[in-house]
Amino acid sequence: MSINKLTAWLLTIGPIGMFVIWGIIDPIVLGEVADGLAPVEEATANVQRYADNEVTGWILSLSGGFSMLGMMVGLGLLAKSMQAGGATLGSLCGYIFPALVAMMVFGFGSEISGQEILVGGNGVAGDPELGGMLSLVGNSAFGAFPIFWGLGLTLLGLGITREDGPLPSIMGWIMTVMGVVMFSMSFGLGDEIGFFAWIGASLVVSATGVLSLLAIRKAAAA
Repeated sequence: MSINKLTAWLLTIGPIGMFVIWGIIDPIVLGEVADGLAPVEEATANVQRYADNEVTGWILSLSGGFSMLGMMVGLGLLAKSMQAGGATLGSLCGYIFPALVAMMVFGFGSEISGQEILVGGNGVAGDPELGGMLSLVGNSAFGAFPIFWGLGLTLLGLGITREDGPLPSIMGWIMTVMGVVMFSMSFGLGDEIGFFAWIGASLVVSATGVLSLLAIRKAAAA
């Protein structure tokens, strides 16, 4: 498989897997956290959901995490492949998306540690308060995620509009607008708007992957 085809598949499958697992399956299977809780209590309740369904929770967490990782790697590879007018903006994105991967690793690590401390084991009693605090730290890392994801999508979209490549310019402009909306989430647009922004950004990234696959197939047939 060529690097371009790998990039396209990661962009196509990653966002879909992330949304289906975390947006649909997770709340149905594990339940949702009650509204109106304090930050530490909310984080503790979230970790408790996974602790109560350990095997299922691990499967969903890893599946969603790898889907998200695949999407970020795909975006980084797409940025790296940009040439001509989009090369400079692509180079800037090459620093942003690896930083997002680092945030993911830190956030997931804190979540896993929080779950282990909450449950306890090997003769050590669980500590729900400390487990919740570690989970809150992990959530805080993801709090900055929309800023950098939005900035990365904005720069990448502008790069697509400047590059005479396989992706149409309109796709670049749509990605740019979606990136600006995602970036604006950091200014407190509300959970509902943030949820729709997440869906929109995921759809745009997935559509970019589909268009890349079609372009690769068209080039191979020529």
